[in-house]
Amino acid sequence: MSTDNERIHIEENYLLHEYGVELQNMASPPHDKYIFNLTEKRNKRFKLYLAALEGDWDTFQRLIYLNPEINRKTKLSEGGDTALHLAAGARRTSFVKKLLQFMQKEDLSIRNNAGNTAFFLAVASGTVEIAKAMMEKNEDLVKNRENSMMERNEDFVKNRRDSYILPLHQAALMGNKEMVEYLYEATGDKLLDDNDRFELVVNLIDHGLYGKFYYLYSG
Repeated sequence: MSTDNERIHIEENYLLHEYGVELQNMASPPHDKYIFNLTEKRNKRFKLYLAALEGDWDTFQRLIYLNPEINRKTKLSEGGDTALHLAAGARRTSFVKKLLQFMQKEDLSIRNNAGNTAFFLAVASGTVEIAKAMMEKNEDLVKNRENSMMERNEDFVKNRRDSYILPLHQAALMGNKEMVEYLYEATGDKLLDDNDRFELVVNLIDHGLYGKFYYLYSG
């Protein structure tokens, strides 16, 4: 799929899921015609959404400057994702680092409608560089328990009072060795209870990483 077609596909899905607008015959006439009938506010939010998703920092900054009523913490999707959520999930490292310069520590605790911070999406995406940049801004992010983005071991879920997990467990669920190593060091063993350790080992075994992390369960 070409870059232009990918962009159109993103726009089509956004409008369909956000506003119930179904686009047809995207090649002709130009798709901008279909966006024209949306409210001005929705159109601005959509452009910011697309800029964050594509990592287009210059366009994003220009839109923020031209629309002072919208800020960098504005939720841009029906799912409650901010620009930081979108860029982190899309692995837009440079965009995320620039955006963080304009954010306060508490801004990184903003959750989307699923109960997840942008940090949790960065962990799920497997981009350690983004996770590290966020941790430099807010070192408490590794302590937040959030909704899992993948299916989990049923026995573990039954043994806990809630369904929330630490970022470390999300990394283990994804089988991302580098992210697990980074987050385990950042989290520290004191934050883990017996159920946490059990699920961590199970997930590491599932992904063939058991031997690489023997220190998690040895003596």
